Amino acid sequence: MKFFDVGAIVYYASVIPWEFPDFSVENNLCELQNLAKIIHQFGSISTNEDRFIMIARKK
Repeated sequence: MKFFDVGAIVYYASVIPWEFPDFSVENNLCELQNLAKIIHQFGSISTNEDRFIMIARKK
């Protein structure tokens, strides 16, 4: 996944609370500012994620 601005990261973190518990801009402002600098320098930030599905059957 690639992020091209900090706003997209903030949105992403706010819609999946299980990945970012207790996320808020206020509590993570310093980190978000650092991410903004990296995005400004390199154009984007990439992440790697593994996704899987579990299927269970009750016996």
